[in-house]
Amino acid sequence: MTKLSKKIYTIADWKKDGELNPQLFQEVEHEIYSEMYCVLPPLPLEQVTEKILENQLGVKFIQSFCVGEAYTTDDDDPERYLYKSFAKTEENKFIYLGLRRAEYDY
Repeated sequence: MTKLSKKIYTIADWKKDGELNPQLFQEVEHEIYSEMYCVLPPLPLEQVTEKILENQLGVKFIQSFCVGEAYTTDDDDPERYLYKSFAKTEENKFIYLGLRRAEYDY
């Protein structure tokens, strides 16, 4: 089982980095999660990926999403895109899931 990073990625970290750059599976502040959810209409995280990540992390998501703007194309399928993705857990933690496929692309 993959462990979540213990250090929470904060707004101050984001400002210091100059761009949003949390580590994979790092907890982020609620404000970051909320801003990423609201910045553009979110896309649903690919369902199969959501289940795999829940099992890998040993947590249950109550919400997951991909930021509504593609970050890059998928090397495995150049006609698909990858999006910065996040989840909220039952424990009310907000997790950065890395670059993932959405259930569908715009």
